[in-house]
Amino acid sequence: MSGAVLVPTTTAAKLADAQTKYHALMTGQLASVFVDQSGEQVRFTQADPTGLYNYIQMLMAQLAQEASGTMAHERRRLRPLGFTFG
Repeated sequence: MSGAVLVPTTTAAKLADAQTKYHALMTGQLASVFVDQSGEQVRFTQADPTGLYNYIQMLMAQLAQEASGTMAHERRRLRPLGFTFG
């Protein structure tokens, strides 16, 4: 299976991977250049920095919840909305 992509499975591994990619993106290391047959270049980045930053924040919160032994869905039960007319 050469060329297989390893996907992090734990929250901590996902966080480390995302932080590494965020650093590479912010320092220009993830920038890519495509050169077509006529020599025209198109530069693009492989990720949205804001989206990646938000993903890192979500993973950090999830990791903190895992460390405390509870997940958000275990602590907070969703209830139907109720309205009071007075």
